Amino acid sequence: MILFMALLVATPAVMGQNMSKKEARAKAKAEKKAAREAAEAANAAKITKLIEQRHFVLEATFLANKGGAQISVSPTLNFIMVEKEKATFQFGGGSQVGYNGVGGVTMDGNVQNYKYSIDKKGTIHLDFQIATSMGTVFVTMSILPATSNAQATVSSMGSKKLYYTGQIVAPEESRVYKGSTIY
Repeated sequence: MILFMALLVATPAVMGQNMSKKEARAKAKAEKKAAREAAEAANAAKITKLIEQRHFVLEATFLANKGGAQISVSPTLNFIMVEKEKATFQFGGGSQVGYNGVGGVTMDGNVQNYKYSIDKKGTIHLDFQIATSMGTVFVTMSILPATSNAQATVSSMGSKKLYYTGQIVAPEESRVYKGSTIY
């Protein structure tokens, strides 16, 4: 009987501890979620400001062609940079010399028809052109500002297209290496 009474008294104490552990886990989970959401909101504000000010770099980690063949690339050599009225796009492999000295092509030009919009989900859609000495290059981007993830399509007057996938960063935070420009 004494043993039964001891178990009866101990059971609510154990259940109370389990509830407090569950509550502690729920509270920790809620705090973690709130911190993540705050960090994403701060990053979204930063990325949106970079796009508004025309001051950003898309550092590509993947490139794909029109056929969909995707390859992993170095973000140091593969990028699209916009700085106010000037823009540069570059792709390169680093293993060959190429036109730009890093196994690819580098083109500089003036930004034209810069337009962006933000949809209901917060995705930024950006379109602009780069007027280069070799012709006009058309750039279309979709950017998720909370995570800095972006996809871009670069095309010329012909049917050639190149797809960039990577991260948007401020130029001062970027680690890109610009090769020789084609004139």
